[in-house]
Amino acid sequence: MNNNFPLVSLVVASYNNGKYLEECLDSAVNQTYPNIEIIIADDCSNDDSREIAQIFANQYDKITLIFREKNIGACANMNDAILNYASGKYIKVLDSDDYLDINCITNLVEKIESDSNRYAFAYGKAQLYRFETSGKVLLNVIGKQTDFLGLYCQRENLIPAITVLFRRDKFIEVGGYNPEIVVGDYYMWLNLSSNNEFIFCDKVVGFYQIGVSHSISKSVDKMKYAVILILCSIYEKNKNKISSFEFIDSVQQQCSSFWEGKCYEQLSISKVLALKIFVRKFMLFLFTKRFRFMVSFIIKMIFR
Repeated sequence: MNNNFPLVSLVVASYNNGKYLEECLDSAVNQTYPNIEIIIADDCSNDDSREIAQIFANQYDKITLIFREKNIGACANMNDAILNYASGKYIKVLDSDDYLDINCITNLVEKIESDSNRYAFAYGKAQLYRFETSGKVLLNVIGKQTDFLGLYCQRENLIPAITVLFRRDKFIEVGGYNPEIVVGDYYMWLNLSSNNEFIFCDKVVGFYQIGVSHSISKSVDKMKYAVILILCSIYEKNKNKISSFEFIDSVQQQCSSFWEGKCYEQLSISKVLALKIFVRKFMLFLFTKRFRFMVSFIIKMIFR
């Protein structure tokens, strides 16, 4: 293959999304970019995902199948596929309930290859959609240009995971995905961008489905808890880049939104009133030298 087209490993994370997998794989095999290998890593699905993956593998030589004998979790599944099966210079991860624009990899490679030694990853915009009784409904578009600090302090999803193309060597350098963190992609982008530059592609390159029953987006409480841990961990490693005010503001935002959603949806009025008093006290503690211990205390209070 022409060296002008570095190999891209497109890794499909498959788990119990048989009814969406065909559209996902169609978008993968029909990419306009000419040098792609496709790795389908099925994390022990118990629906028809494996049968669908096998049909595609029989039709396309560029597809490699990984069928797990037991479920190992999303992050571990991706780490193994990327480290032990992928051989591309660049990695593109695709969840099996989402799909790509036909020019996704072409557009992202063009961006990152504008200075391949400079950028650790490229990303673009994602079109949100969901299925209703009337069919597929397109929603808003997410993804905006940002930098490391903007990503750390984000109040919205600035880097949709479906849009990211990253360098395999940089992925290895930061240790891959952390299986102990639920929001593994956000943690990965922060780790990659803390010591590397990245570039934005101002185009819709992927389509992200919301409302899937087993999606992490359904576990809002667990996700916010994970983000709090991520913010604390990244701050400890990057105090020269993140001010204490930015750290406090970001964690405070996550704690407040967590409590508001959890209490008003699940708890009684009396507990909500008690919580308001606790949060007011918590705000004062944020500005003391004991902040890190308060964060630990609050997290334990939330999940006791």
